[in-house]
Amino acid sequence: MANSAPAVTVLGLGRMGLALARALARAGHTVTVWNRTASRAAPLRELNVAVADSVASACASSAIVVVSVTDYEATLAMLAGGNGAVLEGRTLVQLSSGTPSEAREMARWAAEQGIGFLDGKIVGFPSAIGTADAVIFYAGSAAVFEATRPILADLSAAPMHVGEDAGHPAIIDGAIIVNTMAIFVANMVGRAMCEAEGVVSQAWTLFGGMMLDAAPPLVFDLNASLDRKDYTGAEASLTTWARGADLIRDGLAERGLDSTLAACIADLAHRAIARGHGDDGFAAIYSVVSTAQV
Repeated sequence: MANSAPAVTVLGLGRMGLALARALARAGHTVTVWNRTASRAAPLRELNVAVADSVASACASSAIVVVSVTDYEATLAMLAGGNGAVLEGRTLVQLSSGTPSEAREMARWAAEQGIGFLDGKIVGFPSAIGTADAVIFYAGSAAVFEATRPILADLSAAPMHVGEDAGHPAIIDGAIIVNTMAIFVANMVGRAMCEAEGVVSQAWTLFGGMMLDAAPPLVFDLNASLDRKDYTGAEASLTTWARGADLIRDGLAERGLDSTLAACIADLAHRAIARGHGDDGFAAIYSVVSTAQV
């Protein structure tokens, strides 16, 4: 397999970069890596991965170049000037963190250089790379994606193409992250409320678990309502939800606990009520979060 699998270059050997290079090497690819500190490649020695002494030589060794560095600024600094010329006719797969506008700007830069370009975002930790648990989605030319898919499939079992707009992966990634962070913070606030009043942690673990088990179907129902642009709430009005958020906010403050999250929810609810949604359901908060703040 090693003789037939395409050669791939990986630029950047942080934890994720190492995981990407390791997965590609184990899948039989001839892998060349480059990192500002060459010693970071030591964990790859047993996989016969080649360590280039420059970005240019690393890029010249493969038709596919995968980048996993700090951000887009670092990528452009690394590839500027002559290094960009080396990439002409090759495909650049950008897996670094950045904003939608940065991704679009890099796509424009790549097009000007004659470089095939895919912007991708990884959902998960380095340990998942190369397994069925890894989720990576990409945007860019559909033709470039299809041509590169066999290699991308060695990084995640089912690589996804989410369109030609290079900014879309960053948008999706941000949406996933903000949901995850909100759940984590909400769980910590709930636990702090219980601990502050002496409720045993086992009780919160039990009831918190029940809540999280119920969360997916509730979120699916919410999204279905938003798809219909239906803010009505048969079970409870937004006024009732807002009152609950007010009580939680005040209770946290009274106990000397941080009330930022509850205050944010209460503020969103009251702003939606001010727009005439007091008798609608919790979904009416979308009328606020989906518009620019004024």
